Amino acid sequence: DVLMLSDDELEVRNNQTPTGRLDELLKLVYSKEHKKRAYCTVPLSLGKSTDGTPLQLSVSVFNMVRPCPKPTKIKLDMKTNMETKLVTKHYL
Repeated sequence: DVLMLSDDELEVRNNQTPTGRLDELLKLVYSKEHKKRAYCTVPLSLGKSTDGTPLQLSVSVFNMVRPCPKPTKIKLDMKTNMETKLVTKHYL
């Protein structure tokens, strides 16, 4: 997923020195989190208890595998590899 960074965050990231440590590198990595939402609930009947009342549970079903769409394009400067801003001016 594409993360939109502010100008200040871009400056900080571009001024950082390369790191040789994995834990420092993992702090810089961003990933998309998928919220776990119940796909459906299934009633599960286990029979009757000793006093004759039905013993039932409800089981939630979750979808753990989802397609991940391709991220949107980001226009980069050819020389500096920095993200470019597109400014459109409309004249009437």
